[in-house]
Amino acid sequence: MPRNRWLALALVVVLVGLAVSGCGKSGTANKEGKVLNIGWYAKFSSLDPAVHASRWDAMPDASIYEPLIYEVEPGNFKPGLAEGWTVNKEMTEITIKLKKGLKLSDGTPINTDLMIGNFDRIKDPKTASLQVRNLETVKDYAKVDDLTFKVTFKNPYNRIINHFTGTWASPNSLNAIKAKGTEYTMNPVAYGPYTVQSPWPDENTLVLLKNKEYKAPDFLAPPTYDKIVFKIIPEETSRIVALEKGEVDMIFQPPNIEVPRLEKSADFQIMRYLSGGLPQGYMPNVTRSPTNEKNVRLAMIYALNREELSQLAFFGVNPAANSALASGNVAFWADSKTEYKYDPEKAKKLLDEAGWIVNPKTGIREKNGKTLKIRLVTTAGKNHEVAVTQWRAVGFDAILESMAYEATVKRMADNEYEVARLGLSGTDPGVLWSAFHSSQITGGSRFNRTKIADQNLDQMLDKGRNEAMPAEDRKQLYIDAQKYIMSNGWWIPSHEDTYVWAINKKKVTGFKFDANGNPLLILTKPVTTK
Repeated sequence: MPRNRWLALALVVVLVGLAVSGCGKSGTANKEGKVLNIGWYAKFSSLDPAVHASRWDAMPDASIYEPLIYEVEPGNFKPGLAEGWTVNKEMTEITIKLKKGLKLSDGTPINTDLMIGNFDRIKDPKTASLQVRNLETVKDYAKVDDLTFKVTFKNPYNRIINHFTGTWASPNSLNAIKAKGTEYTMNPVAYGPYTVQSPWPDENTLVLLKNKEYKAPDFLAPPTYDKIVFKIIPEETSRIVALEKGEVDMIFQPPNIEVPRLEKSADFQIMRYLSGGLPQGYMPNVTRSPTNEKNVRLAMIYALNREELSQLAFFGVNPAANSALASGNVAFWADSKTEYKYDPEKAKKLLDEAGWIVNPKTGIREKNGKTLKIRLVTTAGKNHEVAVTQWRAVGFDAILESMAYEATVKRMADNEYEVARLGLSGTDPGVLWSAFHSSQITGGSRFNRTKIADQNLDQMLDKGRNEAMPAEDRKQLYIDAQKYIMSNGWWIPSHEDTYVWAINKKKVTGFKFDANGNPLLILTKPVTTK
């Protein structure tokens, strides 16, 4: 799951967006200083943003990594590691000057050579970085002086400054990478408000310690906490019990069924954020049968009762999606709500027209001696169970093959699936490029799991990415792209991501979200703590 301009601003908790005192049990002060305890929902897969692309792992990343540039609000950029930058009028070159005297937590100077080495690492095929997509559009990067480097893009790029606001471009210690080997993934060495306590206390406890050498930019307050503890509590009920017992101060993703109760509570507060990027949905593989057939793909859209899925799987917390962009996106195609409504009879008609006829003995459709078999390869989830059940209802031999995320990545690479799940965070409609551009089938993020290579679509996505144009024209371009994608059945919307935090409002104050739903760490002045 990819980065974007806001991912470097994740976790309010990290610097100033929250205020809580105590450690161990919340509100109990001791020699460890001010501690924030967070009930986290799953094990982290990587804390190295130069390699991974998970939006969830990105949340603690911003506690550990300072971005080159902050985008504190759309179009408002502030210095991070960079002291300043200049962009040529063609928007093909950006020259970035680094601040003087900064060092990684192992003492490595932050300079041009370190930045060049980190870019080389991302590009190296041996690294297998999912962030290589951020350098695929780059023609060259070169040293100007010890603290200045220039990046040249292959084409004009209207988001050239935004490109460097993510933590993917924050430098890692190349010496530590060599020394730690595979252990580096969970024990990175970088520059930011916090460092990772290494070794971990145990596999279910990530501890971040205040970096005493960190100098907050002038628009940020200094780190609020001496220690931030992520307690990994995979079971939903256990997370909420930990919150209500005071063992943690806040939890991510409480049980959906408990959200209405907590919203009415005097002690707790629910904070929601509806993601504005590519909603959660399914990508039918056009290189395999039967999803290489347009009618089959369209039938899958009409056979999916997204409103029912939202209720059955999420108790309505995650609303139904309708298009290839979420409803909160500036370029959301509003008419998609009526164009692709649930219509199982239309789904059946499309399959009939394509020659897929129901076998009365099995209820499964067949053609030329083959069943209408589709395998949905993804992680486990009630929503996926609902989806395959609804597809079966119109005659699909639909199978859910759920597994760990790492295993799904291999299945995608091996092209062993007919349907895959995807959802991408972001606020800019350009997120469609990562999901549907032909360059992303085998290169870059490899998020084009539909494997569609369509010249017309590529041209639209390239134009929106590379050409400067009035905002309304760009919006219409992406609305047209959504229409084109949906009309070909290249995307099957499911539901819209809602990030939900439950917090102890007597212990935690100042909670806000950034534009991507990460808890916001940017404030213009310090907050008071209880």
